Amino acid sequence: VAVILLAYLLVTRRGLARRAYPGLAIYAAAALLAAAPVLQYARLHSAEFWKRTREESVFRGKPLAKGLVDLRDNVRLNLLMFNYKGDMNGRHNLPGEPLLDLGTGALAVLGLGYSLRYLGRPWSLLLLLWFFIMLVPAVFSLRSEAPHALRAVGVLPVVYLFALVAIHRVWQLWDASFASRGRLVFVGLLLMGLAAVGYINYDQYFQRYAESRRAWEDFWPRETYVARRLAEPGSQGVAAYTTSAWNLYFTRSFLAPKSQDPRIIESPSDLPIQTGPRRALLFIDPRKGEIWQRAQQCYLGVPVIRFQGPEDGGPPLLLILDLDASQIRQGLARCPPR
Repeated sequence: VAVILLAYLLVTRRGLARRAYPGLAIYAAAALLAAAPVLQYARLHSAEFWKRTREESVFRGKPLAKGLVDLRDNVRLNLLMFNYKGDMNGRHNLPGEPLLDLGTGALAVLGLGYSLRYLGRPWSLLLLLWFFIMLVPAVFSLRSEAPHALRAVGVLPVVYLFALVAIHRVWQLWDASFASRGRLVFVGLLLMGLAAVGYINYDQYFQRYAESRRAWEDFWPRETYVARRLAEPGSQGVAAYTTSAWNLYFTRSFLAPKSQDPRIIESPSDLPIQTGPRRALLFIDPRKGEIWQRAQQCYLGVPVIRFQGPEDGGPPLLLILDLDASQIRQGLARCPPR
């Protein structure tokens, strides 16, 4: 963004390069020094450096025409996430809610429009370049992940600057109309607006977001629970089984690095577990109904541990069976392997 703005200023302002070359030279040297480690890694390990970009590209695995259609949709969805429908990933946002409150969103749109009107001015060009360039990571990502607030995080500062541009312009018009007599009124209205915006954002983050089951589930609670159970002192050497891999590898590697990845129960025919372990932990997703029915049949009478969501009475996220050697043998007797 800064490079493009500098190029624009050097072209449109005669004599600027001659006057500013010492500062420009220092800026270029500092930028190159800061970027050198990344550039060196990209040169030496280009496959690893560009791997994520290729995997998440909107054009991956599809014809160019389909990629362009998805790119168009990504532009629309990522522009609408500020004021209409936001990121559905609870780790990035309150699922589906606009990123901006109503007041800030309206001011940001006004500021964007005002900046477009004065496109030729350096401040306007800086804000617009900043906004659209920082949207690129989200826009060129997979269509299935749009809108993506995290990849567009670089755009948030300029969105608030757009809102400030609108406030500044309204202040100019107000001051021209009412002069000093209306300044206190404007400041009072501005403070009330800021208080309302502050309350709305406080409520959304500390109340609605904190109590959202959908957001909570996006922070990998199943994987965290399983990994913590495997990290317990009495769980060393226990055979663990799950009905889904989820993102367990990363969570287990961090919370229970000495444990092994659980074996996956893919269908009811994988139960009962075979003779061998003296103790076994079965972590069953309740949505795997046929597997859960088979487990109840094989391990009748074994107490069920329910891992619940944050609210009381909500559906469990996991059903856990903690089996000792006799219960494992019981399962084999009740449900002969298929």
